[in-house]
Amino acid sequence: MPLALDLSALVVIASCFLIGLVRPLVLKPCANMLRPSENALLGAVFITLASVFLLPWFWVAALPSSTLSPATWATYAAISFAKGVVWWRQFIAFQATQKESASTAAVLMVLGFVLIGVVNSFFGETLHWNQWLAMLGVLAVTIAFYRFGHARTLSAQGRRAGVWMTVLLIPQGLADYLVLSHVHWYQHLVFIALGMCTCVCFAGATWASLRKILAHQVTRKAVVVLALTEVLMMNLLVTHIPVAIYGIVARAAVPFVMVLAAYLWGEGDWRRQLLFGLLSWACLWPLLWGL
Repeated sequence: MPLALDLSALVVIASCFLIGLVRPLVLKPCANMLRPSENALLGAVFITLASVFLLPWFWVAALPSSTLSPATWATYAAISFAKGVVWWRQFIAFQATQKESASTAAVLMVLGFVLIGVVNSFFGETLHWNQWLAMLGVLAVTIAFYRFGHARTLSAQGRRAGVWMTVLLIPQGLADYLVLSHVHWYQHLVFIALGMCTCVCFAGATWASLRKILAHQVTRKAVVVLALTEVLMMNLLVTHIPVAIYGIVARAAVPFVMVLAAYLWGEGDWRRQLLFGLLSWACLWPLLWGL
């Protein structure tokens, strides 16, 4: 029935938008409250919680696949594990950027999204002229935001964190591209969690530090929201919509995040925030051509 299809599409679109809106808003208070190492522990907690929550339904998917050779399966598992390691470091940089400017983190997430496509083109993904156009447009808006927007208020440390959070998005996107077409998304999620937890353990996290961050109501809510949205996002990307569509719809929340950042955390004039948010998102529209 067309109505059912339309309703299903609306639910998917609304889910993508909510993921893009909710995640930055729940992470910003955590960035303000926690130290970098504690933010990394928070990231490991929510991704592990997502894996454990789904274990009763998908535990078989985490086992070695009968359609892949042991060496091939182990290779994909290692790539997923490596993504968890990179994500641990990127999460620290993301939260450090968020602490100084949630709107800058939002703009850089858009830039990272288009850069992922460029790097993936070296590993077999076909990159068309519209994708180059989107990348150049987002890059121009990002440069302008650093010159005229709230990003100009960043400290030297905040600027370095912004570079790291953007650069480290690229290998994560590459890992998704290499792995998700060959193994179940739950297996990918489990080994990402193992990679993050390994880094947290080597960084010296203890049960006491875990209890400390979960003692706050803000962080407890953040862990639950992030775990649920991570599961939803992974499922949407694999079973429902192309990555480009997800990216465009989720990034439609960027103007809203930037306006709220102006009102809630004093990140500049809301009109300027809205302008840069809309420009950043509009630069992604060329990605729709050819889909």
